[in-house]
Amino acid sequence: LKFYARFEINDQTGEELTDHDMMQIHYDSITALQKAAFKSFTNLRPFSLSNVASVDTRDKLLTHFGSLKTEELHEIAASLFLVAPLKQDEKSSYDHEFLRELIISRHERRQSQLDSLNEMPLYPTETIIWDENVVPSEYFSGEGCLALPKLN
Repeated sequence: LKFYARFEINDQTGEELTDHDMMQIHYDSITALQKAAFKSFTNLRPFSLSNVASVDTRDKLLTHFGSLKTEELHEIAASLFLVAPLKQDEKSSYDHEFLRELIISRHERRQSQLDSLNEMPLYPTETIIWDENVVPSEYFSGEGCLALPKLN
């Protein structure tokens, strides 16, 4: 699901986005998160004043946002328009784990599709050939060859 949610395509025009465009979108979202954290929470100042490359991994985001209360996470998510803002004297209808995961998964560094393709082996490995989930052998009768996964 994450693959399709972060597909490198412009949602309005349908055109492909370059790595530079995707990096710019990522930097803009991290900067917006840092501004929201700086504005509302003094205990997140080290996160807010750090450079993007040092705070955009999942582990770093988890260390910064894991200790926040549910209402604080809801306030940050509402300032980023990820959830509706709370009314006065209202508790968050979302649980702590959901809000934390929402913020982290939205702002963590993504792996480029080109990089993930380049990491794949050119020829099928033995683990791919014998993996029943990748190459189904239930219809194999010995008369033909089995299909291996293709790139397109």
